[in-house]
Amino acid sequence: MPLRRLVRQAAPLALAVAALMGVAGCSDDDGDQEAFCRLIAERRDLLLAVSVDPGSAEPAVEAYREIVEVAPGAIRDEAEDLLELLEGLRELDTEDDAFFGEAFERLFDSEVRASAERFTDYVANECGVNLRTSAATTAAPPTSPAG
Repeated sequence: MPLRRLVRQAAPLALAVAALMGVAGCSDDDGDQEAFCRLIAERRDLLLAVSVDPGSAEPAVEAYREIVEVAPGAIRDEAEDLLELLEGLRELDTEDDAFFGEAFERLFDSEVRASAERFTDYVANECGVNLRTSAATTAAPPTSPAG
């Protein structure tokens, strides 16, 4: 389906935006790096499989809320941006003729894309989790080339 393909391709961006809708200020400014990385690793597949279908989006939105609550201050704003994106996509009327245009506009907003990029880079660098692809998560860079 075209909608699923659009959402799948924009999953990393949606991940970042989804975190935005969380509860800003629910945790201290330092957050909890260990809990953050653990949640990202545990919820990775769910975060990458996010859909704008209201029924299937709720688990991803809830995961992002949890992530925002423990996000370190250095990445909390970006996480909140992603949560906000997911919440907004979930509220769109899929039966409306303007649905695809509105979803596209939100998913590819330059500020949202920048937040998603910073979020996925942070997660890769600080947690060792790849949110850019559906390939298996690696906790650390490989020590030798596959052969």
